[in-house]
Amino acid sequence: MAVWMLVGTALLSSIFTLLAMYLVYRLVIKPDLDARMTEVKLQLESLEQRVANGVRQGIKESLRDFSDRAMLSTTRSVARMGAELVEGGLGVFLGERTGRNEKG
Repeated sequence: MAVWMLVGTALLSSIFTLLAMYLVYRLVIKPDLDARMTEVKLQLESLEQRVANGVRQGIKESLRDFSDRAMLSTTRSVARMGAELVEGGLGVFLGERTGRNEKG
C-alpha cells in the first residue's frame, strides 16, 4: 500500500506542477508575448514605410541632380559596351573581322 501512495503522490505532484505552469503561461507570459508581437509588427510596418519612402526620395534626388549631358554620355557608353559585348560574343562563333575601324 505504501508504494501506491508514493506513486499517487508523485502523479498528483506532477499534475499540479503542470497545471501551475500552464496557468502561469496562459495568464502571464502569453499576454505579454502577444503585446510585444503587436508592438513589433507596428514598428516593422513603420520601418517598411520609412525605408520605401527613403529609397524613393533618394532615387528622385539622384535623378534630379543627374545632368542631361551626363545621362546621355552614360547611355552612349552603356550602348557601346553592350554592342562590343555582342560583337565579341559573335566573334567567337563567327571568327574575328579583319580590317576593323575603331574610333575611340
